[in-house]
This record gives sequence, structure tokens and C-alpha cells, in this order.
Amino acid sequence: MEKRNLLPLFSVFLVKDFSSFSESIWREVKEAMSHYKPKYAGHTTPRENSRPKKNEKKRSGFGTLGKAILLSFFLMTLCFSAFLLFLLPRLHSNQFSKNISLTSAYFLSQYREPSVPQTKESPDPFAGIYFWEDNSLSDQTEFSAENQAMLDWDILIQAVSSGDLSGNELFRICYECYGADEIPVLRDIIGLADEDFRFYLDDVPYLSQEGILPNGCEAVSATMLLQFSGFSISPEDFVRAYLPTEPVYLEWGCRYGPDPNQAYAGDPFSENGGWGCFAPVITEALNHCLKDPDQKAVNLTGLSLEQVFSEVVMKNNTPAAIWVTIDMQEISSMYQWQSYDHSTTYLYPANQHCMVLIGRDAEHYYLCDPYESNGVVCYPIEQVEQSYLAMGSQCVAILQKDLSITPAS
Repeated sequence: MEKRNLLPLFSVFLVKDFSSFSESIWREVKEAMSHYKPKYAGHTTPRENSRPKKNEKKRSGFGTLGKAILLSFFLMTLCFSAFLLFLLPRLHSNQFSKNISLTSAYFLSQYREPSVPQTKESPDPFAGIYFWEDNSLSDQTEFSAENQAMLDWDILIQAVSSGDLSGNELFRICYECYGADEIPVLRDIIGLADEDFRFYLDDVPYLSQEGILPNGCEAVSATMLLQFSGFSISPEDFVRAYLPTEPVYLEWGCRYGPDPNQAYAGDPFSENGGWGCFAPVITEALNHCLKDPDQKAVNLTGLSLEQVFSEVVMKNNTPAAIWVTIDMQEISSMYQWQSYDHSTTYLYPANQHCMVLIGRDAEHYYLCDPYESNGVVCYPIEQVEQSYLAMGSQCVAILQKDLSITPAS
């Protein structure tokens, strides 16, 4: 029997015991009051007869009544103390209402359903991923004649020196021709600073959740994607019109809430009553909002962060919302609640966060961070990848249907 079912049962026993106790106290009180009947009944001089004789022990019913009252008070205090010591700690320590310390591996085993099947027959990490119903990912990258010429080191150096190649285009060609691992080496050889040798989408509008959506980083990040795609909407209007939300509440010490893959848990406008949601919720909300039939929000969960950058951000010049943690810290604890029908337990990382990936240099990723008006931030590549992986490799982007998504070589 689960712990939540014992509490009402305990309450029933407590009420029954208290009823029996009340009846016994009432009998004691009635017996004590019976001593108040005057022994001089029928006499004409009650005042004289009521006076106790000298050296006679004074008898009174108050002693018995007082004992009954003291006894009832003592027993009630004892019951209340037992309630505080036994029942309340179990209400607060209920497994469905407290925060628990778990590893990210447990979280992934519960919630991550990889869209990238890994089998012996299909070792390709892109096998089975479809962005559109009729358009699967290819497995090769073809370089243009211009990019093929850049494989010649002398031609590349000459193009950089003459200023014909710089900025995003320089980084893109170096990345595609030489690979991600060679980017730091190329930066040092060419002799450029990180701000001059990077891919960076500088036209992504930045929005802050501060003061409007204390727990709505997912909605604010989604709004950045919408505004970049030309859609005029505020984060507040996006939440009110398109984001599905469900309440989270406590009942008998048990926290109940929705599946974070189907609805936002709580209220994103609340300082303490909002939890969050995962990629499928934002994908659905974005598609309800988009009016252009040539645009579609795509759930890219399962792609590595390197693939998200190369295929979405760099190749298609499109920002992507990714699920990470605040300040890229490790997941130390999780919220836990039960489904409304008592059938499923859900976990939600306490420091979950959502940002928008907009660029990368040789050693850092660049992201729009809506938390506390942080603006555009950068973190070491390895740190962002670990945080992204710990949150289940969740990613959402708005893509054009005529864009082709191909894996990096």
C-alpha cells in the first residue's frame, strides 16, 4: 500500500478513538456533577443542614470534576503531540512532494526518448530522424567549388589577408572544410581574435524574462525564435494565447501536476508557482502560433549540440532554443510530482533553463539568456554540451520547409 493511502486511514482511526475518548470523558463529567445533589433535600433549614460539622471532612464534587478536566486536557495534549511527531513529518517527507537528489542519468532514463536509434544494423546516428514527412536527413556534405578551393591552405590565407573572406563566412568555410576540431588551430595560425573568428547571428532579438515571466524561460526563448522569423508577438501574449498550462498543487502532502512533455507545469507568471515544460510543448505552441505555411517548428531532440549548431544555426542561419541548466551547473536535485490520476511520477530538474543558441567561436558557444536580463552570454563548449546532454538533448527550431538539413562531415 502506498504511503498516500495510509493517511486517510490513520485519520479515520484517530477520529474513532477521539469519539470513544469523548464519550468516556462525558460519563466522568456526569458522574462528577451527580455529587452536586443536595443531601438536605426535603429539610426546611437547608442552610443549617448544608454546613459541615466541625472536624468533618468537607466533601465536594469539584475534585472529581477537576480531575476529569485535567485528564481530558492531558490526553488531548498527548494526542496533539503525537500528531505533530508522527503525522506531520510524514506529510512533509512524502516522496511526491519533496525535492530529491538524483543523477541526470536517472532523469534521462525517465524522460529522454531518443529519436536517434542506435542499432547494429543502423549505426548512422541520423537514421530514423525526419524533419518533414517526405524529407529525411542525408548522410553526406557536398562542398561548392568555391569551398573546395579553400581546402588549399595558401588560397585560404590569401583570401583572409586580402579581406575577401572574413566574419561568418570565414568561420563557416573553415568549419566545413577542416572540421570542428581544427577551428582552434586555424584561429591561432591565422592570428585572429575570437570576436573576429566566429559564427554569430547578430540579428536575433534579445528578450528578458525579468519582471514578466519569472519562470517562463521556455516561452521567452520561443518568442525570440518567433520574432526572428518575423512574427510580432510578446512573451506574455504567447503564454496567454498558445502555451498550454496545467496546475501543480499539494493534497495531503502529495504534489500533483501534469506531464511536462504535454503542458507547462504551473504558472509561468508566478514567482514560486511555476516549474516549466519540455521541447514537445514548445514545439506544439509554436506551430499553433505560426501563420506562414512555409514555416514549421521542429522538435530536434536527440541531435548533438554540435549538429544543432552546424545544421541549424550555421548552415541555415537560424537560431535554436536548447534546454540546459542555469549557469550550466550540474543537476543536483529534482522536483517530483504525481499525475492527477495517481498513475505516473514525473521528475523535473530544479535548475532547468532554456536559452537560444546563436553562435560559436573556437572555444565557446554564444546564447541569448533570458534569465535576469543576462543578455548574450558565452560558455565553454564542453560545459554547454554537458548541460545540454544532461537535459536530454532537447532542441526546437523554426525552419523553412525548403531548407535541407544535412549532417556535418
